[in-house]
Amino acid sequence: MQQSIGISPTVMFENMVKQADELENILTKKFLRFLSMRAEAFQVLRRKPVQGYDISFLITNYHCEEMQKHKLIDFIVQFMEAEFLQPYY
Repeated sequence: MQQSIGISPTVMFENMVKQADELENILTKKFLRFLSMRAEAFQVLRRKPVQGYDISFLITNYHCEEMQKHKLIDFIVQFMEAEFLQPYY
């Protein structure tokens, strides 16, 4: 599993999604495209993921100051725990 977290005024979290066969590959691409088109609604979701990853979140000082931190963390944890987004090893 490839993950990366940088600590500075911003925090980035990237993840790759398991794609075992062609059907999962197609479904993953469609789902991630759907999410990227609505990135503004998620605020912390990057429209285009970091190269080499399927999905990226970017949390800035603004997000930490304007949003409830525990809900922000809960959102990312629940998002990543979804069956569809289980990381592979």
